[in-house]
Amino acid sequence: MITPNNPNPNGSVINIGTSISNTLVVHENINQQVIVTTEDKLRLVLLKSENVLLSKRDWITPATLLISFIATLCTADFKDAFGATKEFWHGIFVILSVLTAAWLIFTLGKLLLQKDKGSIDNIVQEIKSKN
Repeated sequence: MITPNNPNPNGSVINIGTSISNTLVVHENINQQVIVTTEDKLRLVLLKSENVLLSKRDWITPATLLISFIATLCTADFKDAFGATKEFWHGIFVILSVLTAAWLIFTLGKLLLQKDKGSIDNIVQEIKSKN
């Protein structure tokens, strides 16, 4: 067994402490800021941040639906079914497309208004604020 002061099998002495201390470089970066806050304030900030982060992906559902409805309108040959005419089914898909487009525009607008609010720096700044 090799220890700091016992020779290795070849007979030489290894001083691990000296070897490490001669090659060790220590960098100091110990400046810290401490944030003291209440649990309810932290919960409020995190809930608001969660809503912002969720709104960043809310546009996916209406965009996917809109693509599906437009593809249906472009490729489908509507037929009379379930007691409704083909014009009725075509109209339903047109209305669904318009409503989904409005939903998509709303979610994209909401995303643009909140684009910078979900960053880590913004969340920390919100926790630091006195409000």
